[in-house]
Amino acid sequence: MKILLTMISLSALLSGCQNESGNPPVDIETTGGLNGVEIVETSDKYDVTEGLYYVHATIKTTGKQVFRNVFVRATYYNAMGHVVAKSKGEADLVLNPGDKDVVETACFFPTSSDMPTRVVLTTEEEYPK
Repeated sequence: MKILLTMISLSALLSGCQNESGNPPVDIETTGGLNGVEIVETSDKYDVTEGLYYVHATIKTTGKQVFRNVFVRATYYNAMGHVVAKSKGEADLVLNPGDKDVVETACFFPTSSDMPTRVVLTTEEEYPK
């Protein structure tokens, strides 16, 4: 009985160390990028069936400038700090002052053990003025 209780306690402790999806945690960072557009919120999800890792970024325009062809570039790093992949997600064609948009990027990682440990998001404009 004592062994059984120990095993249950150990199992509960180990399961508490993983994130809610059971996949390894990934740090999502944002960098300055485009002046006048900021990333205000991020989230991520790994689809085990397709092997796709999705990163969602809510971007918001600040100031009075209108932006066209804004995108979010995602750079994926492994535990050693090496770049393992890059992707980009496009926003609405036109972002007026005060507008928000959710941008999605996706990258293929066949198994959860192939997942990056860190993602850096940067806002850019496709055709800067």
